[in-house]
Amino acid sequence: MKIRLGSMIFFGIVKALFYLVVPLVAIYFLNNYTVLTVSEGTIIGIIILGSIGTAITVLNHTFQKETVASGYTSIIDSIWSAIFLFYVFGGFSLGDGFGYYSVDGDILGYYISAQIGLQIIAYLLMIGAGIQVFRHIFRTIEFSKHKKYDIKFKEHKFRASTLFRILGVLVNLGLIIFIISIPVSALMVDINLEGGGPTPIYDDNGTPQFDDDTMNISLQFSVDNNGIYSILDVRLDIDILVRDCINGSGATTIADNTIIATTPDKTYNFLKGTSVTSENFTIVVLPAYVAKLAVSNATLVFDISFEARYAQLTGAVNVMFEQEWSNETI
Repeated sequence: MKIRLGSMIFFGIVKALFYLVVPLVAIYFLNNYTVLTVSEGTIIGIIILGSIGTAITVLNHTFQKETVASGYTSIIDSIWSAIFLFYVFGGFSLGDGFGYYSVDGDILGYYISAQIGLQIIAYLLMIGAGIQVFRHIFRTIEFSKHKKYDIKFKEHKFRASTLFRILGVLVNLGLIIFIISIPVSALMVDINLEGGGPTPIYDDNGTPQFDDDTMNISLQFSVDNNGIYSILDVRLDIDILVRDCINGSGATTIADNTIIATTPDKTYNFLKGTSVTSENFTIVVLPAYVAKLAVSNATLVFDISFEARYAQLTGAVNVMFEQEWSNETI
């Protein structure tokens, strides 16, 4: 058997770029610039799977083209590519709807922590790779039987391996268009906090006593979704913590990091091509802390969490920011 040394070196380098260099360089820059955070375990998995995939590709190109041996190794190569892509996009993160990727850091003055689920892309890539596997299976059968297998459709015959090759190209092209459309569509979504942010509303009920006072915090926002995808199953939850809550005598009235207000989950759907304006979200401060806030200055910490589906991708975001509270506003 003649060894195809040139093909082994060339395709080995190409697959090493695909399996190892490109993903690891991308992860380095994403981690370095705090765009995405990828766990060490995920990186190790990419190195192991990528190294094996590169070795399979080198083995595949040692054999002469259009032989049974090359057909078998092409099948293995396609299956391994499917496994690798499925792993990279979080397909194996069973029981976890958000895969491997997260954002964590200060962005535009807000502390933001987010998880991103890309499993739908993993499944679509698996379908595309599966089509290539069937293509190589038919090619291997043709090599072994020395016979072409055709698929008949309305008096037209198509070579099976060629049909699967065309179908694979179309699926991958559709996937590329889908991936590009997601950020393009997201740029057409505009979310705004109205009224300058959260607004505390204190009501003394017309009496000098504090025990019948109430305090609400109103949050108004608008969403203008001009994109091609709807934002669905948006579950919003807000907790308010207090820090440095000190009265006029310098005494601490509420311990740091005490949750003074919370809300039940609320669900929204922002359909494509629609606008929602002045949507109001009211947070009621727990009665036990209202009187203490009435005589104190404090820092209110807003802990906002929401989950959503967008273009069948899942995401969970947690945003924290601070706002000063002064009892002189009563």
